[in-house]
This record gives sequence, C-alpha cells and structure tokens, in this order.
Amino acid sequence: ELCGPDIKGKKVLIVDDVICSGKSIKRAADKVTQAGGLIIGYVCIVDRSGGKLANLGAPILSVLQEKI
Repeated sequence: ELCGPDIKGKKVLIVDDVICSGKSIKRAADKVTQAGGLIIGYVCIVDRSGGKLANLGAPILSVLQEKI
C-alpha cells in the first residue's frame, strides 16, 4: 500500500539506495502502476544490476555502477 497523496495520472520517480536484482524497485513499480502513477525513471546511489534491468520501461540513473 502506498502512503501519501493520490498519484493517479502523475509522474513518479522511484528512488532507492542500491539496486541489485531489482526486486524492490519492481515491487514499487507495480504498486505505483496499480495506483495509476506514470513511472518516468528510477534513481539510485549504487546500481549493481549489471544492466540486467533494461526492460523496466524507464531509465535507471545512478551515482555509481558497480559490478558484482
């Protein structure tokens, strides 16, 4: 369940500290989509996904990309 104001029809930027497998941001994306939000991108400090999440439908921006 999302907390806060109604996001239906609004642009949403999903923010996380570290992205690895993408499970957390995919769960967040599902909730945002179900609530009617339009995901415009994902932002994180460290991206450890190794480019495996290119199919999210929006860009991933990170401060650091680290290979695992």
